[in-house]
Amino acid sequence: NCFLWLNSKENSFDMAWGIRFHPAVKKDLRWLPPEARVFILRDTIPAIVRDPYKGEPLHGPLRGFLKYRSSENRIAYSIDETRHEIVILEIGPRGGFYERLRRRLDR
Repeated sequence: NCFLWLNSKENSFDMAWGIRFHPAVKKDLRWLPPEARVFILRDTIPAIVRDPYKGEPLHGPLRGFLKYRSSENRIAYSIDETRHEIVILEIGPRGGFYERLRRRLDR
């Protein structure tokens, strides 16, 4: 598990969001091309932390989770408002993404 605190100053007040990664996300990142990996870690994840509600809500069996598009890749995550924590669940290309996410959540 990886846990990192980042500050969001987009609002008029400073609200710290914790971010945690599902253990398998490390493997997800290894499968991405290096430039996509760098972009996601340097630009996309901080954008989610600045505004976690910017993601699109998922439907059906994945209701309660959000997705964020990062060029050709998707990032699925959940928000725990009580803990002020974002949990990154899956990162990967669109093809088969939602099936992989369902399998990961069923484990």
